[in-house]
Amino acid sequence: PSNPSNPSNPSNPSNPSHGANDPAVQRKWSKEVVPAASSSALAFFDHLPTREQFSTEQIATIAAEKAIPVPCVALGIQMQEGSLRGTNNRSLAFLRMIDEVVASFELSDGQSFTREFTLVVKNMVSFLVRCRPLSPAVGNVIKSIKAELGHLATQSSLSNEEARAELRQFVAAFAQDKISGAQQVLAGMAADKINNGDIILTYARSSTVESTLKQAAANGTKFSVVVADSSPLYEGKGMLAELVGAGIPCEYMLFNSLETGMNLANKVMLGAAAVMSNGAVLSRAGTAACAMSASLAHVPVIVCSETYKFHERVQLDSIMNNELADPRTISADGNSLNIVYDLTTSDFINVVITEVGALPPTSVPVVLREFRSQNELVL
Repeated sequence: PSNPSNPSNPSNPSNPSHGANDPAVQRKWSKEVVPAASSSALAFFDHLPTREQFSTEQIATIAAEKAIPVPCVALGIQMQEGSLRGTNNRSLAFLRMIDEVVASFELSDGQSFTREFTLVVKNMVSFLVRCRPLSPAVGNVIKSIKAELGHLATQSSLSNEEARAELRQFVAAFAQDKISGAQQVLAGMAADKINNGDIILTYARSSTVESTLKQAAANGTKFSVVVADSSPLYEGKGMLAELVGAGIPCEYMLFNSLETGMNLANKVMLGAAAVMSNGAVLSRAGTAACAMSASLAHVPVIVCSETYKFHERVQLDSIMNNELADPRTISADGNSLNIVYDLTTSDFINVVITEVGALPPTSVPVVLREFRSQNELVL
């Protein structure tokens, strides 16, 4: 049995690896929260974190015990219910929540803003992890905010109100430069890869891919889209509605017709929840099968991802680090595996398009190294 007092134990807060993006930290909040799979095969995934099943009243009670700010409670409810989907949407919602909390934060007498608010951020992150395990990209956002607080703490000439203003400015700049603005730049670059007569296959719904396809249509390119979709969320229906509304000819098919879709398409365009340093792409479950089917059909695979989603962790499979959703959404007895993400290895990806340009997946470590040297990305 592990020793909780051992510094090497991941559950020990003194462990340097203890943080918002550490799978061990997320797992400690995630035991016996949804019906566990009874079969030995499904028990193989029991180490993965899940969303705790709380009612709104229970969430409010937990938040009151920890003095969690109201904007954070509202975000936690959205994350726990699953109504806030997509990495970009969750990251932007987190940044908006931080800005609201900073603006209304009441500092204790004689306290330093940076020191006291760092503790508030820590409590809020712990609360949000209980509502839903954090993705690597959201973890990068949290690390960047903590790093900025650490940087502000070193500037002794700043008053508390100046530090507050600087942090709000940093949050706004991150949301614009790294997410919203980056998505617009990326969409423009990726739209140039779409030619007249192309048939683009995409899977489920990615806000970045959606922006790219709309940008290509706005540029006057004549093309069509095949939207592949699967249970239990059927997110592709939302993508289909948006693309049809933009005047793009579309076809919709379920996952079991994927081979037919590949026979129609000449490009596959996919989104990403995170891009690992070994070039592997973490995205919604089913993405890897799309990429592998495209490889068999000799159809090029284009992944669209903002660089804030790049993560220096090496991941080789979908088992060691992932997230489990409520199995009751796909079977009444809860005895099924409802895995949230899968991992697409770099072998099945032709190019990753980012706001800094198109690059092969093997070049992800180069981007990470450059951003780290410029202190633009905290990992």
